[in-house]
Amino acid sequence: MSDYQLYFFVIYLAIQVLLPLRRFIKVFIIQKGKGDLMSDSHFFFSWTMMLRTSTGYVDFTVFDRNTGEVILRFVPDEVLHYRQHLFLSKYPSCVIMYAKYLQKLHRLDEKNYGIHVYFELNVNERGFKKVVDERTDFCQEKVKVVGLYDWMTYP
Repeated sequence: MSDYQLYFFVIYLAIQVLLPLRRFIKVFIIQKGKGDLMSDSHFFFSWTMMLRTSTGYVDFTVFDRNTGEVILRFVPDEVLHYRQHLFLSKYPSCVIMYAKYLQKLHRLDEKNYGIHVYFELNVNERGFKKVVDERTDFCQEKVKVVGLYDWMTYP
């Protein structure tokens, strides 16, 4: 066996071993154990995404920060296109983007209002589970490009 064949074999073997372990490497080495193995981040560019089915229910509530009184209630399927609503109800990370849109659209910061979200997700027909902490004020949360949100739990 020549040196080139040996190098190729070692590289090929390393890829075959490390590729299935990339999720564990990301969580335990890169994120130092703070990540979650059940997050959706590894699904987006994976063939296993085709094996996953999910349905969800999402509801936005605008409340007064001073009194806690509910001002408005938004059910996204009344205002969004069917495909937009489908996307929003499947991915909890999109909830904050829609909440920020509502905040800007209705100028909620000027009125000292906040947004609470009720979100349930059913992954692979295992039953609906809450995925978002209902006490979180989404007007005060920041949108993250990379990383996990503290208010999000994974089913």
